[in-house]
Amino acid sequence: MLAVYRAASDVSVLANSTAPFFTVSGVANKIMYIKRVYIDSPTATNGAFLNIGVDRCSSGASGGTSVTLTNAKIDIESPDSSAVVKVYSVAPTPGTVVARLSSRRVYSHKATPSADGLNMAVELLKAEYGKHPVMLKGEDDHLCIYFLSAPGSAVTCTMRIEWSEEG
Repeated sequence: MLAVYRAASDVSVLANSTAPFFTVSGVANKIMYIKRVYIDSPTATNGAFLNIGVDRCSSGASGGTSVTLTNAKIDIESPDSSAVVKVYSVAPTPGTVVARLSSRRVYSHKATPSADGLNMAVELLKAEYGKHPVMLKGEDDHLCIYFLSAPGSAVTCTMRIEWSEEG
């Protein structure tokens, strides 16, 4: 059975930029199977539509200011994961894009939660039953999530991901 892991951010303020705000770096000598990636309750100053891209990159983002998330094992007996999952608050220099895997148009709520209510979780990527998940093979394979156009103000949200590893 494959080891399964999750990582989730605290509330993050993402840069008003088109550089990656969430990255996952593959692991040497392992295959990572990305099961799902979510952005939760994005808010912006006045509320706006956010165009979000999910790309595979052959080199990781560099620079910027990031927080490395803690990899949580679903089964305590699984080995530790050495995957690197980051959320950026100051835009990094993007890596080299290989292919677009997904894109979504998401409405962000106004910065004042009472202004338009409802929390939401948006799946940016999901491995459906019976279909192949996105695989990251080795440390030169990266998943990068970013705004396709700058949102106009900083965006506040949480991010979460689930994956399994083999090798």
